Amino acid sequence: MRGADQETKGGDRGGKLTMRVEIEVNAVVFEFVSLRHWEAKAQRWFRRAGLAASDVLCVDRRGRVCTTGRDFMRAEREAAYPITVYRVDLQSGEVTADGEF
Repeated sequence: MRGADQETKGGDRGGKLTMRVEIEVNAVVFEFVSLRHWEAKAQRWFRRAGLAASDVLCVDRRGRVCTTGRDFMRAEREAAYPITVYRVDLQSGEVTADGEF
């Protein structure tokens, strides 16, 4: 099982707000091994799985949540691949997987 950390900047006075979120996961939907792999496969794999970005949680090797291209590029620069993609059921709060690609 894995957890995820997400740091956000904000706050009333421009200070840094750090939030730690722990999520238990049991299975993987798919995984990207590099930035090039993500660029080449992501659209097709998400479309084939019938998933939108809001349906998944992408987590790099360091446990950081990746939500934008900038996050995927940072993971490449910092050798934080693979990025694992988990299906998230926001209504039940569970993280699940349907299968592998």
